Amino acid sequence: FLDRLRRLTAGSGVPATVSGIPPMPFITFDRVDEQVRERRTRFYTECIRRGLFIQPFHHWYIAHRHTDADLDRAIEVIGEAYGVVAEAFPYRR
Repeated sequence: FLDRLRRLTAGSGVPATVSGIPPMPFITFDRVDEQVRERRTRFYTECIRRGLFIQPFHHWYIAHRHTDADLDRAIEVIGEAYGVVAEAFPYRR
């Protein structure tokens, strides 16, 4: 999951960094401009709208009871949320 999350983040166009260990990932939105808070808020709002609650200020926890399908869905939702954020708050290097 962590490797997939890193690849997804790297290709998203959203200035963010994945950290943590495999059962405890976290995304930090990079302070590249004045829109960092807006990006973070929109990202987590979009995840929640799609049924995925992940902590915005603390590592997430992947438990034994999470199935492969759960993790696949989480990656899908995160990708969709990144898409919304990239469109709403474009970052140009």
